[in-house]
Amino acid sequence: MMRAIIFAAVFFACLTSPAENADVTFKYAGGKSEKKSVALEKRASNVFRLVIPKKSIPGEIVAVEITPDFAKAKEGDDGYMVLPNGVLTKFLKRPDGQTGIQRAQMAFVGTKTPAGTYVGIIKGMPYSFSAKTVKKGENYFQTVYYDFAKRKAYDDIIIDYVRLDGADANYSGMAREYRKYKLGLGEVKPLREKIKDKPALKYCLEAPEIRIRLGWKPAPSKVPHQTLENEPKMRVAVTFDRVGELVGELKRQGVDRAELCLVGWNIRGHDGRYPQMFPVEPALGGEAKLRSLVKNTLADGYLMTCHTNSTDAYEIADVWDEEFIIKNPDGSLQMQSMQWSGGAMYNVCWKRAYERFGERDLAKVADLGFKGMHYIDVVSCVAARDCFDPRHPTNPDEAARYMNKIFEYCNKTFGGAMSEGGYDHCFSQVDSILYVSFLLGRGNGKLMDRQIPIWPLVYHGIVLYNPGPYTVNYTIKNADTRLKFIEFGGRPSFYFHSKFLDTNNNWMGRDDIVCDTDENMSFGVSKIKEAYDEYKKLSYLQLEYMDFHDEIADNVFVSRYSDGSEIVSNYTDMPFKYKGQEVASKSYRLYRP
Repeated sequence: MMRAIIFAAVFFACLTSPAENADVTFKYAGGKSEKKSVALEKRASNVFRLVIPKKSIPGEIVAVEITPDFAKAKEGDDGYMVLPNGVLTKFLKRPDGQTGIQRAQMAFVGTKTPAGTYVGIIKGMPYSFSAKTVKKGENYFQTVYYDFAKRKAYDDIIIDYVRLDGADANYSGMAREYRKYKLGLGEVKPLREKIKDKPALKYCLEAPEIRIRLGWKPAPSKVPHQTLENEPKMRVAVTFDRVGELVGELKRQGVDRAELCLVGWNIRGHDGRYPQMFPVEPALGGEAKLRSLVKNTLADGYLMTCHTNSTDAYEIADVWDEEFIIKNPDGSLQMQSMQWSGGAMYNVCWKRAYERFGERDLAKVADLGFKGMHYIDVVSCVAARDCFDPRHPTNPDEAARYMNKIFEYCNKTFGGAMSEGGYDHCFSQVDSILYVSFLLGRGNGKLMDRQIPIWPLVYHGIVLYNPGPYTVNYTIKNADTRLKFIEFGGRPSFYFHSKFLDTNNNWMGRDDIVCDTDENMSFGVSKIKEAYDEYKKLSYLQLEYMDFHDEIADNVFVSRYSDGSEIVSNYTDMPFKYKGQEVASKSYRLYRP
């Protein structure tokens, strides 16, 4: 009886002017499931809505899966399916499999099949959905799904499917439609508007980001439960005095604009004792030296800010308290699988991060004199984390709001806000990120035929970014990596001592720039200067949207911007001619309107 009521509620919610259908599957605790075809509500000539009311998703339901009829295809069909992590899957003959993303960076999916081209924009619980593309037999299909095994539905499921026709019937059109939706909500604004009130952001439009890892304890740590008695020794890589010498080298080589971010300035270095940050690490020179460095760097015409963390906690912190740690549904403390420099790492509830540490601790950091795009680690490279502690329960939507309060404070206090990755739950306040996705350069299984710049197509002109970890320090990387940075529209990001893990899993690549000798420091700065000179010719594009991208020949791609500028990237071993001009092998050419 209950199941009949559930499906009746879904059916009547979508009954008005039916034009398209979707399979809706409810999965129940115990393994049973039930599927029914549901008519979508026609909202406009090309917009079809699915609504599943919260009240029709009772506690015994552990998952809901949605597969529209137009998100199905056969082997050999023309078209593709797109996930918000940039994975594009064509309908090729191959073994069965699937590729997916849990709790996606952006709240949309897209399909181009013989039934038409559609983008599905998730409007209900946008930070809780997941998506997958599946190959089974001769069939392909794309499914949006919600996992309710741990957290029950806290809002209605609402998905608007927009049919795209003509010049919009491609993945670029999908991205433009989602961008239009986000701009229409007022959640995000173009950089062109934001820089009017944010001088630091305007400065960074034309400046590379330079991060300097100063000190850290061994990672992964062999001491999971650290105390003042057993704490591992911190490695000192770059002192505050040495950073001052690096600033001098930047000036000497003609890098006259840059934002420098100090990583590991806090007590016992990077990931040392969070949420504790003070005192300033004595082995690096202490607070007086840091204040002097910041003052002198700003006087030299650079911006200087620092790296902090609002989401990680270690038992050695002088403020350690299990109260502010995220609780799993069974009441256990939520922690990461890897032991970082501070030992076993626990996840801080985002609500308590704001209430206990947010403005209080960042005010102390700002008092050191930093000005620029203040960097808070992790937040935008993970899905919004919910918490099940009955004292501070938060769902993902609520968690995102609390973290945005912290970033809002950064904007007011430092002049800007920056985080690590491309999850868009914080882009109402965050204007710059270190890299979009860990996926770039790594692939994503057998169903990824191409990785497309779906994120840049949405957010270029709204958020400053570097495409991926592998394109950090891009001028010391191989030709294809350097070209990918240009093709995907990045802002240069450099990292002195990017390699710090005692494993081979250094996600920013094996190549590095370091400050251990004057010769190595000079070399690192020369590669920054190389990028800076190149970026001067391209930085004007940061104020434009990336409106179109496609492969125009085998391994040759065009990125077209809203002002009409085009960049053609040639990954082949032969020159390529475009509009009467030659694009050299393993190189690119900018075509200004």
